[in-house]
Amino acid sequence: MHDIFISYSRKDIAFARLIRGSLQENQLDTWIDWDRIPVGVRWWQEICEAIANSNIFMFIVSRDSIGSNVCGDEIGQALKHNKRIIPVLLDDLKPEALKEFVPDLPEFNWIVFQRDRVFHLETNSAIQSDTAEDREVALPQLPQFYESLIRLNKAIRTDWEWVKYHTQLQVSALHWEANGKSPAYLLEKGYLRDAERWVAGAEGKDPQPTTLQVEFIEQSKKKFLADKEKMLADSGKWWRKEPNTSHYAPDFELVCVNCRYSYTFTPSEHIPIPAQCPECKFKGFGRFGV
Repeated sequence: MHDIFISYSRKDIAFARLIRGSLQENQLDTWIDWDRIPVGVRWWQEICEAIANSNIFMFIVSRDSIGSNVCGDEIGQALKHNKRIIPVLLDDLKPEALKEFVPDLPEFNWIVFQRDRVFHLETNSAIQSDTAEDREVALPQLPQFYESLIRLNKAIRTDWEWVKYHTQLQVSALHWEANGKSPAYLLEKGYLRDAERWVAGAEGKDPQPTTLQVEFIEQSKKKFLADKEKMLADSGKWWRKEPNTSHYAPDFELVCVNCRYSYTFTPSEHIPIPAQCPECKFKGFGRFGV
């Protein structure tokens, strides 16, 4: 998985290199397509996988990028996965221009790096290139640039653990979907608990859970409850309650269906099966055959 996917126009590659270097200095891993040359289905599949596997989608907004079909398709993928989208403004454009480019794009706080008013790219004369857009750039030593970087890092790292878990859960949900939504790929008990706690705290968060994530959690819970009921039913076949007592006839190892705590029941000791699991307090413990 990656921290940030960077979407940009090929004509803005110098700034893309600049911002990527700054992010790496802040220990943020990035995914970026340096070639920007569509070469078939496999190329686009790699782009889609990279977006799904990235925590943040950063869009470098310029006069060129808001006219790029590739950038538009990439934003569409980010919206599909409810990614946190951070627009980085490179040119003096109005928000309406981006809204016209992607009508479904929600409202965002812009991170402004306007190249004409905030800083000027400095080319490194030691590196030769046939085109200006391929030249390496040195980091401008201007306070405005660093102020924008601070705002950018804050936008990235706000609720960072929430954002990272969003990506992890979405990748798992996509894997489940890709395998025909087979029950074999649903969340198990411990992971299900984490997912339920996560989605319960979604109010006011960015990004919000996806429809697929919610379905994934709901189906996982249904399977968990069905498995638990089946285990209770199957276990009941092995226990016979003695008339007018709370004891059961045979010695047998009883296993809590919630935490797997094992309990050996010995009727000769005339000690009732506990009403709940001593380990996790699950109320269903010891109710087999009742």
